[in-house]
Amino acid sequence: MYTEDQRFALWVYLVAIAVTCISLAGLVIAANTPNANPVPIATVIVVAVLCAFLWDVLVLRTTVSRDGVYVRLGWPIPIFWTRIGAGRIREARVVTYRPLLDAGGWGLRFGRFDGRFATFWNARGNRGVMIETDSRRYVIGSQSPELLHAAIELVRNRGA
Repeated sequence: MYTEDQRFALWVYLVAIAVTCISLAGLVIAANTPNANPVPIATVIVVAVLCAFLWDVLVLRTTVSRDGVYVRLGWPIPIFWTRIGAGRIREARVVTYRPLLDAGGWGLRFGRFDGRFATFWNARGNRGVMIETDSRRYVIGSQSPELLHAAIELVRNRGA
């Protein structure tokens, strides 16, 4: 029905590239320093795995299907994910939020929205859809919040 992939802002990727390059340069320097302990291959493997993990995590995928809303942080391998069943959605609305003040940043975050606790899933921007269930609130960031909201309403009305 609806799928949106969001990538984080360019500066996030630039920071990730810088950290990766600095880490790898440090390993190369340490490996070529005379009289230094050799860098264990395990360290190189750990850095490589962490870099792959970082690149995987930098994608937020939101999917609305007949049975609910799926949000995944990480693609193609989701590191964090949630499913909000269509029958559980009590309310959904387009919102503007403050990522730093309301959620403490981007990614999977926990904060307050409209004075109540909410789980934030966002990659960039300050607009999204707030979904309320009987027990939780979610704010899902979107570059097309009106389209996301329309898809959620379609699913919610079918499930009601």
